[in-house]
Amino acid sequence: MKITSYNITDVGYHHIGIRVLGTENTNIPKQEQCDIIARSILKYARDKALRLLLPEPRGTFESIGEKVCYELVHFKIADSQKNSFALTDYGNYIFSLISNKKFSDLRKEMVCVHLKTYENLLSVLQSHWQQGSIIFPIVDTENSKDQAYLGKLINLTFATESSRFRNEILENILNKSAKFIEDYIREQILKMTLIDKSIRLPLYRSLLDRLNSLRLVNNKKQLDNELDSYESYSVISQVKNKFFPNQTIKFEDEYKKPYELYYPEPDYDNDSTFITLLNAILESFELLNNQAGYFSIPQVRDLVCQKLLISEGSFDEGLNKILDKKQTELTVALSYEGISGKRKPLYRSRLKQIYNLIKRY
Repeated sequence: MKITSYNITDVGYHHIGIRVLGTENTNIPKQEQCDIIARSILKYARDKALRLLLPEPRGTFESIGEKVCYELVHFKIADSQKNSFALTDYGNYIFSLISNKKFSDLRKEMVCVHLKTYENLLSVLQSHWQQGSIIFPIVDTENSKDQAYLGKLINLTFATESSRFRNEILENILNKSAKFIEDYIREQILKMTLIDKSIRLPLYRSLLDRLNSLRLVNNKKQLDNELDSYESYSVISQVKNKFFPNQTIKFEDEYKKPYELYYPEPDYDNDSTFITLLNAILESFELLNNQAGYFSIPQVRDLVCQKLLISEGSFDEGLNKILDKKQTELTVALSYEGISGKRKPLYRSRLKQIYNLIKRY
């Protein structure tokens, strides 16, 4: 089975669907259940954007409730009955994990059902294992009409390819918009790197966002003097993380092939884990430029996550733990510049504030 929907990008949407099916009257008709879920997801997405100072989500989300319900059916979390959707016994177990805030166990279950259910989602992960990472160049809008710049961009991006191939790419992007150039180049990269060649760029973006929300893939912004880029890499693999305790995921895909995978689940109440993260944060300061003594939290997050092979969500949880300490070594601040969906600030839920700058006291 393959994911075909572009607009379910966050596993939080599934959590909302499970909550609705677990708390609402099961005699409610399917359409009404879907409408309740759609409205709840729209509120969730708007609240998240408002909280992080991001643009308001586009679209009405009208169809997303039904899509979420049918994905829950695929996961065997819900059952499609004649007049309504209802949680299965397994779905009630997942609902209990949400209700009791057992988030580590919940993440493990949602990772497992996604990877064993959706062939193309697993394929994207396997492509990252095979390649090490997948790198997308960022096109400089101001230079997008400059043939010399484009030639350099192509030579750096496709350095191992033939000159004929690179010239064909250049011919196809001359005098095009920066977005067209970026999308065209990224499509060529996907053709060369993905195992499943049928996955095109729009669906790939959606799958990558889903994997990121599952805490399985990070998307790091790489700043370089010659070429800026985004580098995505996996934090789940067939090798155990050497820094932190591991969650073990065992499942069979639809062809009955067995998998045993590991991803880190740091316990920041453990002193050793706490110190490992703090030291990695302090070490990252040595590699970054500061502004009036402060460093960019998104840049620190990128460096620390790649060094320790933890998810961006795990990093944010750990940094919040550090900042909650009465005698912390770190302090944070906010600059309104540079906030975007890919450069998210840190959200301090206890204070209901966001921050994107950090320094040592």
